[in-house]
Amino acid sequence: MDNKKWFAKPCPLCGMAMYIDIDDEDGGAAFCHEKNTDCIFDYFYIDLDRGYDSIDRYLKKWNNRPLEDELNNDIAILLKIMQWHDAEELPTEHNKYYWCELISEEGDVWTAMRYYGSSGWHVIGERVLRWFHISKLFGGES
Repeated sequence: MDNKKWFAKPCPLCGMAMYIDIDDEDGGAAFCHEKNTDCIFDYFYIDLDRGYDSIDRYLKKWNNRPLEDELNNDIAILLKIMQWHDAEELPTEHNKYYWCELISEEGDVWTAMRYYGSSGWHVIGERVLRWFHISKLFGGES
């Protein structure tokens, strides 16, 4: 068999890089961790009775992770929706709740929902550091 570089996604359990070890003598190949690991997934052996076609087929299966792809897509959408605004940039819409990063007088930082009315932020003993439109998370308009 000729030399060919095979790219595999990282291990779905431990996240370590994977490679394909081709055994020309035995007629097989294995998906292996790049370094020694304590991962419960040790290796995945492939019978190469059909040559590189079977590696391509198994590699496609290995790299096809619909749940992971869907989760990454959802995370990207949420990050796009959660456009944080600095506290100096006040909301243009009054009488709504916003998700805020807050800081107390003692310097503790946390996130919580806060109301922004016509007189400004409704906060006592805390200050808004940044905020985003919470209604976007639930499909509402902001």
